[in-house]
Amino acid sequence: MSRNVPQNSQQPGPTNLGDVDNESDVLDIFQLFWTDATWQKFTDMTNLRAEQTLQANANDYYAKLWSPLTVDETKAFFAVRLSMEYAVIRPRYESYWYRNKREILFQTPGYRKYFTRDRFLGIWRFLHYVDEQSRDKGDKLYKVRPLIDELILASKVIMCWRKICHWMKVSFKQKIDSVSNNI
Repeated sequence: MSRNVPQNSQQPGPTNLGDVDNESDVLDIFQLFWTDATWQKFTDMTNLRAEQTLQANANDYYAKLWSPLTVDETKAFFAVRLSMEYAVIRPRYESYWYRNKREILFQTPGYRKYFTRDRFLGIWRFLHYVDEQSRDKGDKLYKVRPLIDELILASKVIMCWRKICHWMKVSFKQKIDSVSNNI
């Protein structure tokens, strides 16, 4: 008993996503949504928050130590935070920088390679995506609303691009078929 199952020669999943293809990795997909502008805004707003804190409280420990954050540091910070949440779990952030010779098997020297403990905690303290002084705090999501809006917009652009490419492929194919039928 054979079943009449239509054969689909197309690959499943999203197609026509710009530079993303079968050889792309997870980071390529992530960068469709989380752009260089997103990283820059995190960096700028974090630096601004540190400056605002220093102006409001000149004795703030982390604000006094602050030096301007770079985009590369912001990316490294997010990578370290993800690692802390999913790879190496410790009870307190400070414990990732402990150096106890008797417990050498439990040390995490990789974190010290990227940040000092105080630099990491300073970034974590000042990490922002919005300028709180210029936001309407009536919205409970005011701290993340602009980021959510950007991610939604990026997903709509990608879906629109996919539809346009599909339409172009179909209409181009129809034009070729009509030309070949008229020859």
